[in-house]
Amino acid sequence: MQIHVNPTKSINEPLAVTIGNFDGVHLGHKVLLELLMQEAGKRNLQTGVLSFDKNPKRVLDTATNPISMLTTFAQKRYLLAKIGIQHLFVQEFTTEFSQITPQRYLLFLSEVLQVKFLLVGYDHKFGKDRLGNWDLICDYAPHLGMEVMQLPAQYVEQNKVSSTEIRQLLRLGAVQKANLLLGYDYTWQAEVIHGQAIGRTIGFPTANLRAIEAEKILPKPGVYAVWVTLESGVYKGMLNIGTRPTISEANTQQIEVHILDFQGDLYGEKIDVAFVCFLREEKRFESIDALQNALAVDKKNVEKLLKTKDL
Repeated sequence: MQIHVNPTKSINEPLAVTIGNFDGVHLGHKVLLELLMQEAGKRNLQTGVLSFDKNPKRVLDTATNPISMLTTFAQKRYLLAKIGIQHLFVQEFTTEFSQITPQRYLLFLSEVLQVKFLLVGYDHKFGKDRLGNWDLICDYAPHLGMEVMQLPAQYVEQNKVSSTEIRQLLRLGAVQKANLLLGYDYTWQAEVIHGQAIGRTIGFPTANLRAIEAEKILPKPGVYAVWVTLESGVYKGMLNIGTRPTISEANTQQIEVHILDFQGDLYGEKIDVAFVCFLREEKRFESIDALQNALAVDKKNVEKLLKTKDL
């Protein structure tokens, strides 16, 4: 897949294009992208995605907390290429860019990118104040020589598939439902850092983790069954997000993972954690023995839940 940053000229090939932030590249996005490739094939067009270097809400909604992301740019690029998209046009989203009128936006697609076929989602809005919509596209596109098509909302088990819905599910700890809408296990990248090594003293050594991409959403506190990808392979893991109230008085959130069937020094290694299932809430136990018993149960549940990892 070729990447074009802040495109100012065409690739000299007519294009079939869709537009969006594509955070998560979830099942709804996949249906849209596969339809784009199908329609492009019928018209002998190359496929392109016009996306942005950052979520527009991170630029426009500065009064609120920045929106957390499902995918980094590198992950998004990988997922789009895996689906088979030929060109990714990455537009820097600035306050100035947000002031472009919908009409100028469509002219940009036609004159700069040479878009001949435009496919949009059911709720696509664009241009200044998000005034551009499907009706405007239908009015202007024929004058610009563009065919247009709109994809209706997509549902999985009666749940509408959207990045917003998936973020909310992760915040609730409902990672299984989130993964169902994503079409893959939600993955979070981290670096292994030094901790207090308390886990070793109770028979469950852990790797303490620090997020590599701070804008990536972290599921709600609790204990999870996870897949852990290391340089040496993929392992089952039980991950805790919380303050460790049984063994620490500090009210500071930490992230640590006990990796099953692994021994070794991971300090400084970058790992991937794929969330599979929420096991339980974090709680303060009456004793270290009670904590150890709970961790033993967690480990058995992880071994039951995680059979084989599809690579």
